[in-house]
Amino acid sequence: MKIVIAGGGQVGEKLCEVLTRENHDVVVIDTDIERLDQLGTIYDILCVHGNGAVFSVLKEAEVPQCSLFIAVSPHDEVNILAAMTAKRIGADYCIARVRNPEYMEQVYFMRDELGIDLIINPEMESAREIFNVVRFPEAVTVDRTKTDSIWVVSVRVPGPSVLAGLQIREINWNAKKCLIAAIEREREILIPNGLTRIREGDRLYVIGTVENLNHLNEIIGIKKPPIQSALIVGCSRITNYLIPMLMKILDRIKVIDLQKKALDQLNEKYPKVITVIGDGANLNFLTEERVQDYDAIITLTNSDEENMIISIFAKQNDVNKTITKVNRLNLLGLLREMDDETTVTPHEIIAEEILRTARVLDQRGKTDITGLVRLAGSRIELSEFSIQASDKVIYKPLTELKFKENTLIAMITRGKETIIPSGSTEIQPGDSAIIISTDRSIRSVDGVLQGDAS
Repeated sequence: MKIVIAGGGQVGEKLCEVLTRENHDVVVIDTDIERLDQLGTIYDILCVHGNGAVFSVLKEAEVPQCSLFIAVSPHDEVNILAAMTAKRIGADYCIARVRNPEYMEQVYFMRDELGIDLIINPEMESAREIFNVVRFPEAVTVDRTKTDSIWVVSVRVPGPSVLAGLQIREINWNAKKCLIAAIEREREILIPNGLTRIREGDRLYVIGTVENLNHLNEIIGIKKPPIQSALIVGCSRITNYLIPMLMKILDRIKVIDLQKKALDQLNEKYPKVITVIGDGANLNFLTEERVQDYDAIITLTNSDEENMIISIFAKQNDVNKTITKVNRLNLLGLLREMDDETTVTPHEIIAEEILRTARVLDQRGKTDITGLVRLAGSRIELSEFSIQASDKVIYKPLTELKFKENTLIAMITRGKETIIPSGSTEIQPGDSAIIISTDRSIRSVDGVLQGDAS
């Protein structure tokens, strides 16, 4: 698939890295010629120097012939104009990154009247991810599937735990409509079977309906109470998107920031939110604000280092849940070593959203893939397929099918019914099947079978 990316920043480079690995024909447009030289050398791609919103530059990048155009420059106006122009001159599908809240108020107009197929806001998507984690305090990460009622949460098995030492078949997951779909153990990925034994420190990826995942803490023995209060350090764009979400589920929210104007504007919109002017990176100040009295601390300042320090301090004060915004990827490893630390990286979130869209578009008309979620740093793929009468997997008990190694049919939806499959389960046409695998080459539901290259 021919893909043109306007913008060679962090998001643009992440897209180049993954899309070239998947053998797409990638072109990058940017105004920084040194950056283009760097990307061209690393990924062996065509680079075009210029403004991605200019017609002549788009033609030079062969946008009229591309299947996917992605505008991720630092400027909203450039991205909107670039995507709109790309659509008008022949690009099949256009994506624009837009961050300004005022523009987001007219997202339907930009889609329906300007022809921009998908508009992604990194701050809004980050706020949604934080909100989802707050809903599941025992979770490290939370991901939604295309079937919106089915989610995947990752949790770390504490010590001691009622699960540690048990084989998966010894746990009554079916009664809870949940399934351990994958295990991350000392940087190794396992797709488990009934004989797999759980250990302390394992990170479990559990799939289930939202309703049943709410009882996950009972099953895994993590006794974390629901989050009812949150202290947010940093009055950022993410904060403004996050507050109305949190107000639906929390009793008390406090926001700390040095900028009085930003806090005043927040108070005008949400008078029930407590706002305090102060330096959230000052640990004495945090102590005075009784950081230990809050169930969750969410750090959203512009400084990665400050966010990390505040979260570590909160952990030392026995705060139940910490959620930390980090922009620099080289710092993520430091926080992920903490047992249940949740990190949010806005440019990674939207890069993953774009990559999921690219995969589905690439298979459009070839297979019946309807959704994709990448887990564990893209080492696990969760794919959703619409089952057809021509598929080889139908009307056969799963025990009779020979699956590829590290591949699992994790869940089936049939109408309004959600099915955790067993060995006797038979897939039927019209079902939606969720497949989890470490094999990133699976492009069809029959691709889970040994000897099938699709």
